[in-house]
Parts: sequence; structure tokens; C-alpha cells
Amino acid sequence: MSGNNQSPSPLPWKIRLGLSILSTVTDLAKRSDGSLNRSIVRLVNFTVKANPAKPVKGVISTDITGDSARDLWFR
Repeated sequence: MSGNNQSPSPLPWKIRLGLSILSTVTDLAKRSDGSLNRSIVRLVNFTVKANPAKPVKGVISTDITGDSARDLWFR
């Protein structure tokens, strides 16, 4: 029986670095009881503005305010 003993090709270093950073941030954001520390999550939560004027691949987006007192909006 001839077997292929080659291991799968490793991930590129940029992907490994990105996954390592993401894993570290995720671990820091979780408390011991499993809940999230929102102040840490907010550091990596990037919001992109809606694009109502120029469709991207046929899709437009608009932000609708649900409750301005709580900064609650929908897209």
C-alpha cells in the first residue's frame, strides 16, 4: 500500500498572524462567566456608512433610526 505522507500545506503567515490576533482579542473580550466585555468589543467593531446613492452590485443601503436615545438603528 503506497500512502501519501505529505502534510497539508500550512497557512500563509499573514493568515496565521490575523487568526492569532483575532483569537487573542476574542479571549480578552470574554469574561470568566462567558459574557462579553462590550468596551473591548467596541474597539474592533468597525461601522461602514450606508450607501443609498450608488448601488454596489445592484444593492443600495439606508440607515433607519429606531431609537435615537439608545443609538439604535437598522440597515
